[in-house]
Amino acid sequence: MNLHDDEEEGELQWDDEEGDEWKTQPLREAAAELKKLARQILKTVTAIVETLPEEGDANDEHHASYHRGWMMENAMVIGAKLAGAGGGDYMILRENAVLIKLAARDLLIQTSGLEMFDYPHGEYLQALRAEIEEFRKAFVRWVRAFPQEDEIYPDGWGLFYTEEDVARWNSMNPDEPKEE
Repeated sequence: MNLHDDEEEGELQWDDEEGDEWKTQPLREAAAELKKLARQILKTVTAIVETLPEEGDANDEHHASYHRGWMMENAMVIGAKLAGAGGGDYMILRENAVLIKLAARDLLIQTSGLEMFDYPHGEYLQALRAEIEEFRKAFVRWVRAFPQEDEIYPDGWGLFYTEEDVARWNSMNPDEPKEE
């Protein structure tokens, strides 16, 4: 299963092995929904950022201008990591899911930071929070649609698997490097 850009439709498309389309249908549908929601989050963040000062000045005691870069970066990470998760590799799916979750949570924290500094457009922050909540629910559906692997593929960093899983993998693959 691989993800590629369909130039005619301008959308990401999944390549499946012959006759295996049904296996990835839930993942494809969940990814399409997430991509749409990620684009909306990016639009809302862009609108918020446009209301912030471009550069800090003596009156910018709360450093609102720094939020411009942080918020745009997090909004763009969501879409980029979602697109990058489509290669079909289970470990890449999981790693990108973690990065997407962290970027979305950082956006929520940044809305609180702006609110704390008396950001004058609270309705924009509320809209973004609502979009992130909708995204979170779709994200859960996407993660639950990940293909379930029968084998354990430790990533060498100790993430995602218990010590028992790693020991089982090491016993099944004695010639592979051992995970610490």
